[in-house]
Amino acid sequence: MSIPGEKSLLKKKETRASGRFDVVLFTKKSGKAAHIIEFKKGSKFTSLRYDIDRIALLADSVGARSRLETNYLVFITKRKSERDQESWQQRLDEIVEDSLISRKKFRKTMTCKVKSVWREESALPQMFADDKKSGKKTKPFSVVIVELRTRT
Repeated sequence: MSIPGEKSLLKKKETRASGRFDVVLFTKKSGKAAHIIEFKKGSKFTSLRYDIDRIALLADSVGARSRLETNYLVFITKRKSERDQESWQQRLDEIVEDSLISRKKFRKTMTCKVKSVWREESALPQMFADDKKSGKKTKPFSVVIVELRTRT
């Protein structure tokens, strides 16, 4: 995808010049990149911080009013009964506190907000039947959707 300042953006260690985003949504009309969606398995502090930095660098590099100012990080993790949307937001705030965002490395203001937490208990039971081939038992999980947005 071509974006203004792409060469200088790729020189930053956080962007991984050889790396790719998991999903890039394009506009139908002009075919330009509209939103990035990055998927992760697990909720390790450093892994999520790395992706937040990467997405934030991209969002900061695009022009004002670009759709790429809003992007998403989706991660799947073991379900913990005490974790609701508010507690995930607190966890996210801890991660952001240690990220490039808190170090004021951007021209724009960046926000990270937990938009939704989905728990598997609402799914159909047969979707989570034990894996008979491997003998593994399935474990309950949550899907956390985080919106990363810049504002000029």
